[in-house]
Amino acid sequence: MLDAVTFVCQECGHHFTADEQPSRCPACPSHGKSRDFPTAASLTIAAQNDTFRQAMGILPVLICGEMLDATLNQSTKYLFAVAPIEAPGNVTGTVVITRGIGEAGADFLRKALAAVANDQTFTEDNDPWSDHSFGVVTVETRRVWWKIDLYDLAREFGAEAPTDPTETSRVLTIMFPSEY
Repeated sequence: MLDAVTFVCQECGHHFTADEQPSRCPACPSHGKSRDFPTAASLTIAAQNDTFRQAMGILPVLICGEMLDATLNQSTKYLFAVAPIEAPGNVTGTVVITRGIGEAGADFLRKALAAVANDQTFTEDNDPWSDHSFGVVTVETRRVWWKIDLYDLAREFGAEAPTDPTETSRVLTIMFPSEY
C-alpha cells in the first residue's frame, strides 16, 4: 500500500490522490493499467529526462572523437565519452558510454547520441513507470540501449529528491544489449 500519492489521468489530465495504484479516473470514464495513471512525480522526472537527453543532442561533435581517441586504450568497462551536460531547468548529469559503443567509432557514437537524444518511443514494455528512463534505438542496424539513473549530486547514492533537479544528478549510459 502506498502513502497518498498524486496520480494523473492520461486521458483527461485530472490530478487526483489515491492510496494505491488506480485503474479508473474519478473525473472521467477512463480506466486502464498503471501506465494510464502515472504518478505526477514520474511525469516530472520524464520531462526532466527528456530535457537532459535533448541537451545531449547539441553537444559539439568533435568532443566525441577527441575523447574517444584519448580513452579507448584504457582498460575500463565504461568510458566518459562526453562532457557533463547542463540542460535548461538546472537538469544536470553525465553521459557514459560502454567500451563497445566507444569501439564502434566516433561516427557511430555521434549517430547513437543523436538517436538517444531524439528517441520518443516509449511503451509499456520499455517505460512501464512513464519516467522516460530507458529506451532502445537502432543505429546502423545495431540495437542500442540507453538508461538514465538518478543519483545525489555526489553520484554516490540514489537521489533522495528525484524530482528536484538541484539535488539530482543524472547518469545516462549508452550500451549494446550484450554489455548490460
